[in-house]
Amino acid sequence: MSISSPLLLSVADAAKMLATSERSLFRLTAPRGPIPPIRIGRSVRYSVDDLQAYVDSRRSAATRTQQVAEQTGLMVGTEMQEGR
Repeated sequence: MSISSPLLLSVADAAKMLATSERSLFRLTAPRGPIPPIRIGRSVRYSVDDLQAYVDSRRSAATRTQQVAEQTGLMVGTEMQEGR
């Protein structure tokens, strides 16, 4: 059986995947945050599927925010920076 990509990532690799710092990743880690850690002995690992689910949930939250802003005429994100 051959595995082409890892199922679990180290703290450093998980932080890179999310384009954030390790410290920010720890803040997002359960029980305080939504991402569950996987402990193997003293090591902490993160499931690629859990990280992808977190990214997907943030993407859908951003989409909902944008939709509400458009409906109410509010400016968000890049619109504020561009001065629309």
